[in-house]
Amino acid sequence: MQIDVLHTLALIAVAAAVTFSLRFVPMLTVRAIATNPYVLAIGKMLPGGIMVILVVYSINHGEFHGAGGLLALAVALGSTIGLYLWRKNVLLALVAGVLIYGALTFG
Repeated sequence: MQIDVLHTLALIAVAAAVTFSLRFVPMLTVRAIATNPYVLAIGKMLPGGIMVILVVYSINHGEFHGAGGLLALAVALGSTIGLYLWRKNVLLALVAGVLIYGALTFG
């Protein structure tokens, strides 16, 4: 079986064009997307939505043994919500909630 050089070059050109466009086209649309009111609204709601999803998932899939486990969950959940409402920092609230829960259950 002989390899056709022209066919191989055409395949490489198509692969390069697809790769380039997949990486470059989003950069062209950033300005249009950044000022879109729907994108701005989603950006404002997303941190709270992510926290709600993580909390619901954690509560549904967690194993809370006895009243101590539920109390630790309530304290960690309350501190996470309170810290987020106070500082408006998702990462800080999540890390603090995990550390508080870990300290109460494993400490």
